Amino acid sequence: MGGCWFAAGVGGREAGALAGVFRAGSKGVQTKEHFLLGAKWRSGKLGVVDLDAFYPKVIECSNQQGYSFLLPNETVENPQRLSGGKLALISAVAGTVWGLWGSLSTGYSGMAGREQLLSDLKRMREYCDLIAIRLNTGHVELRLVINGDTLSSEAIVGRFALINERAYEFRKYSARIMPGAKMGIYTQGLLLFSSHKSAKHFWECVAESCKHRAVWKQAITYPWVTDLEDEEVKTFSYGFGHFQNREVEKLAKALFR
Repeated sequence: MGGCWFAAGVGGREAGALAGVFRAGSKGVQTKEHFLLGAKWRSGKLGVVDLDAFYPKVIECSNQQGYSFLLPNETVENPQRLSGGKLALISAVAGTVWGLWGSLSTGYSGMAGREQLLSDLKRMREYCDLIAIRLNTGHVELRLVINGDTLSSEAIVGRFALINERAYEFRKYSARIMPGAKMGIYTQGLLLFSSHKSAKHFWECVAESCKHRAVWKQAITYPWVTDLEDEEVKTFSYGFGHFQNREVEKLAKALFR
């Protein structure tokens, strides 16, 4: 894979430029035509456009939600973590249960640095077209963007198993909330399908096999099946009232508004 960098907070125009640079520098992506494969998606406001217009939109919407992307050109910018106020609150709550030991066991003590983060993101990037990370909730939230049109169902299932295994390596970036307990790892596999037929088939026949949930590891990897023709994002429930359920709704509204 070519050189990669970690970009945070890019705007719409910059996102488009960065997506173009990404395509030029990615392993296995030799040309714009190879990357697009003639795929189309339809937006009621924009009319018919191709995936060339959709990738920058994913980047822009995700940046607005606090995600930072790994993209070409070897520089790295650390993502925003939990604020001092929220960390103080967690420490206070842990202190009421565990005393001083509990208070001192919260936060990001011993967290890996930016070079390690860059290395981990590059390794995970082997399984997707784009990768982003968000840490400002205390959890690790990974957003992997994958062009589902270019892969067989069997390849996607196998890829999600590998993604789930590697996701646990990011546990070191989550916040500790009490002795021996850290916040979770949520990996969103954003699978893009240009046709409703393909998205529907995958959701009904394959998606369940891409679902990984290890409660004891606090790690969940789910496919987020994105139907570009019907402008819909589907995934499995994370549980009643879970914040990740709201994240799916937010992304769908942002992408297709």
